Amino acid sequence: MAPALEIIKEFEGLELEAYVDAVGVVTIGWGTTRYENGCPVQMGDTISAARAEELLVGSILREYAPGVFDSLPMARTMQPHQQAALISFTYNVGVEALKESTLRKRLVAGEGAEAVIRQELPRWCFGDAGERLAGLVRRRAAEVDLFSAG
Repeated sequence: MAPALEIIKEFEGLELEAYVDAVGVVTIGWGTTRYENGCPVQMGDTISAARAEELLVGSILREYAPGVFDSLPMARTMQPHQQAALISFTYNVGVEALKESTLRKRLVAGEGAEAVIRQELPRWCFGDAGERLAGLVRRRAAEVDLFSAG
């Protein structure tokens, strides 16, 4: 799980006070938008660095890694760095988006994973208003690199 934590932390950054992210979602810690009980993060919320770590690790173990492995059964046999890239992507876009994605459809159909990742991940770099977000462009490129090279 260490490679997934590293790339997520690199791109999410640590914020101990709630803020509104680039796509308008109230966020805290290492990109947390909901607490374990399902309640959304609210403006005015604060947390410690230790709590931020706990929320990140917990959400990966509880939601994002299982979401990747349930949606993409072939990911169970991928290398750890490839799994990490998929977990980072899913942490950013959500499990439901992964389930409905062309990326998933192509991988489940048996297309070559490296080619699919290289072609599909860069498509996920737009904000809600359709604008290309530089931070997401960098993140997708890093996820593609991690998937391909480790």
